[in-house]
Amino acid sequence: MSLLETETTIEIEADQPSSETDTGWKSVLDAYFPRLLEFFYPYLHEKIDWAQDYQFLDKELQAITREAAVGKRCVDKLVRVNSCDGQQTVVLLHLEIQGQRQSHFAQRLFDYYCLLHLRYKLPIIVLAILTDDSPSWRPTRYESVVWGRPIINFCFYAHKLLDYQNRERSLENSDNPFAWVVLAQLAAMQTKQDPKDRFQKKFSLVRRLYEHNFSRDMVIDLLIFIDWVITLPKPLEIRYNQEIQQFEEEHGMTYITSFERIGRQQGLQEGIQQGIQQGEYAILQHQLQRKFRHVPPRYLAMLLKADSETLLRWSEMILEAKSLADIFEE
Repeated sequence: MSLLETETTIEIEADQPSSETDTGWKSVLDAYFPRLLEFFYPYLHEKIDWAQDYQFLDKELQAITREAAVGKRCVDKLVRVNSCDGQQTVVLLHLEIQGQRQSHFAQRLFDYYCLLHLRYKLPIIVLAILTDDSPSWRPTRYESVVWGRPIINFCFYAHKLLDYQNRERSLENSDNPFAWVVLAQLAAMQTKQDPKDRFQKKFSLVRRLYEHNFSRDMVIDLLIFIDWVITLPKPLEIRYNQEIQQFEEEHGMTYITSFERIGRQQGLQEGIQQGIQQGEYAILQHQLQRKFRHVPPRYLAMLLKADSETLLRWSEMILEAKSLADIFEE
């Protein structure tokens, strides 16, 4: 793979808030990072010794990028990996998921590269996944020239998701979960201004996902990602849940039951029996994301199943908790 850069009038809501898309990407990155490299950067995937643990340096990256304070990020990850070259080489991978065109994007990545180099003194490879809808925006380098002389020539490796358009068939046949992440992101981009088309594409995508030979856990993780990325106006969301439930009943499937328990981040609780008040859940979820940045799907499911008393107890524990496990695995 080469490097590349009922008949009712329904008004579509603004495109999904970046926090929802961010949460979706963070979730799949945390769960399936090696598969991301396998899909987008197979030559890098082959160079890494996956028998050794890789390490996310999220807190360290957050501290370093906060120092730079340049522009708005979508999602970024710093991952420490080991080479399989027999020399036990340690390499840092800085990955950024960029959701909108940004004039100083390449310069910002260079700034982060410099800060990371000063901090770690290790080889660093910078990667970017561009999820915006601008065909002409394809940053791959940052250059600085003074008096006709090149001073800086910093390169990074970018993939543009728009380049996967018209490749849906091959993506659907892939056993890599990030092929389905790309399908979901493309569907979201293609239907921003057409809620009915968005409904059809989301419903069709989920039906095809059910028929794919993924594990149950992977299907549920991808369902959650799709729900975060392909948002619908409330009337269509209700209809979508009903039709998916009917489809599952007709085909003897069980994914949607788990999906309903996990629920949508925006608070649509159709089919959920626990009766959790939307406000209590939303406030606690917001507090958790503010403190810990990423809340895995299993903890979101626990939030949705908890009663009001449990939610209150967890909210009181946030102040002193050092990790999500301190709250949910007491």
